[in-house]
Amino acid sequence: MNTSTNLIIMFVLTVIIATASIIFTKVSTEQCSSFKYATLSIDEVLLLDEDRVLVGTNLSIFWSDGIAAGMWLNDEFLSGNIKSSIKTYFGISNLTAISILNSVGKDGWEAFSHIQNTPEDRQFTNEWYFKKCNAE
Repeated sequence: MNTSTNLIIMFVLTVIIATASIIFTKVSTEQCSSFKYATLSIDEVLLLDEDRVLVGTNLSIFWSDGIAAGMWLNDEFLSGNIKSSIKTYFGISNLTAISILNSVGKDGWEAFSHIQNTPEDRQFTNEWYFKKCNAE
């Protein structure tokens, strides 16, 4: 195939994917009359030794879905009405952002916004906002 044929195929595939995305969004929105919203914030601080070699991380995690809320440092519960470790609450074995996000997705939450900040050299903050159909 030549370059122009490849470009046409890529264009057609892009249009098909965009159309499917619009149709899916329209169908999923029309099937739900109201949504619940939630937020997840993970603040990661890199722990470096005197030679600036990574020796670990501290994770500060906040979750709220409007009813349940919790704040943890690593897996240790700090405050809120969720009185368990984050691993127990989300049913995960590894304390990683991906594990938490997979758990949230399995529970029906869909991310609609993500913000990433790097306020300091060794600190990274990720905030996700989710929605889920409010079963009536």
